[in-house]
Amino acid sequence: MPEPRRLLISDATSYKAAVLARFCKRSYPHVSVWTADHRPASRLLHTGFSDRHTILRHGPDRPEDYADALAALVREGGIDTLIPVTSLEMDALLPRRADFGNALGYWGDLETYLSLHRKDALHALALALGLRVPRRFASLAEVELPAVAKPVAASSARGVVYLREQRDVEAFAAREPCVFEEWVPGHGAGFAGFARDGGILAGVTHRRLAELPASGGSSVYRERLDDPRLRAIAGRVLERTRWSGFFMFEFKLGPGEPVLIEANPRVWGSIHQGFATGVNLLEPLLGPATLPPDPDARTYFAPPLYLALLQYLLRGQPGPAIEFLRGIPRNHADAPLFDDPAAYFAALLRLS
Repeated sequence: MPEPRRLLISDATSYKAAVLARFCKRSYPHVSVWTADHRPASRLLHTGFSDRHTILRHGPDRPEDYADALAALVREGGIDTLIPVTSLEMDALLPRRADFGNALGYWGDLETYLSLHRKDALHALALALGLRVPRRFASLAEVELPAVAKPVAASSARGVVYLREQRDVEAFAAREPCVFEEWVPGHGAGFAGFARDGGILAGVTHRRLAELPASGGSSVYRERLDDPRLRAIAGRVLERTRWSGFFMFEFKLGPGEPVLIEANPRVWGSIHQGFATGVNLLEPLLGPATLPPDPDARTYFAPPLYLALLQYLLRGQPGPAIEFLRGIPRNHADAPLFDDPAAYFAALLRLS
């Protein structure tokens, strides 16, 4: 019988935390799942698959205090593994990785993290590897429309602005350092998984069926995709950087080779897609487990998906809504209302 272990998932009101907690409790009976969050409402609105929940005094917007609080919880609770799920947490915790002992030992170092997380650094690395990436513009004045303005170190489409007309350029006002690049048409796709010293230990490829906002944003509805090119491209970047930990590479698929858009060296939003289709993305951390394979499964993030479908309909694009209705027998919610109601309403809390 496997030795009992304690796993701590932070930012527990995140739907990603709910997905991880539910998967762990169902697949690893010997693992005790602890959760933590700084939001007072999380006392009630955290996943029901948590064995013990802690409310922290500070959030990752106060990185030193947040790292201190989590390090104390790891130490006092005898936590074996800590899984942070957002970029803000990674920014706060990786500089203090040594303070967490083995609990964060599976992650790469801060310098490697930034080489993937920062869009300017990844772009330079991809060019050096001969990979296809969007064309960059040196400044807003040199932008050729249509284009996209992206904060250098943001994630989950935060702060992304689409520049389609000259008036968009004239109205643009950056709140943080940005990069400007050409808008790339095509379908959104991703390759994600877990790596150790640059070697891929688990991986899954998915295609985006709907995003929020509908104009281009985070994935809220996806399906499995068979395209070995994405794994090969991600593998080259991972091998060069020797990254360890979770990762997700985002691509646009159109004519020719895939275009590498960005990388997220952390737990990603569509991680449920891997679990649903039988890929155990936690095996490198927790060991093997039996997953019922369902290669046709589609996963979605509700309630944001419903807002996205409305946006698509208002834009005269009924395709995603039609796909969702057709796929009802195959659709699996990230945080199901009746299976994990607290996590479902926590998602509403995060949207407010």
